[in-house]
Amino acid sequence: MNNYIKNNNNREVTIYLSVSCNVFDEYNNIPFTIERDRVREILNMSMDEGMKRLSQDICTHVLLTIHDDLKHRREYHKIRTLVEKSQLFHIHGRTARDILFPNPETDDPHAHHGRIVFVCTHC
Repeated sequence: MNNYIKNNNNREVTIYLSVSCNVFDEYNNIPFTIERDRVREILNMSMDEGMKRLSQDICTHVLLTIHDDLKHRREYHKIRTLVEKSQLFHIHGRTARDILFPNPETDDPHAHHGRIVFVCTHC
């Protein structure tokens, strides 16, 4: 188990999500909070399964956040585009542990230092 989880009194981990899509590029720094129990569950899975689950959680959160915002702004015409683009939502080659507890030394072009994760739509 990660020392952060063992030694931290926080009940959750927050990361920030940005969408790499020219249609929805205004959606940057979407907060995504993961409860401590979910973090433990993900970290206790195999590396592949943990990444798959976290990726699904992230992509679903982005989809619902954008969908709710478009409805609120009455931009219903963009919802169909969102649904089409959301089928391509994914995150690149990082592990769940790297996403939850980022290494500031990374040079991954799909991730910034800190807790920002890019949801890719263009591959």
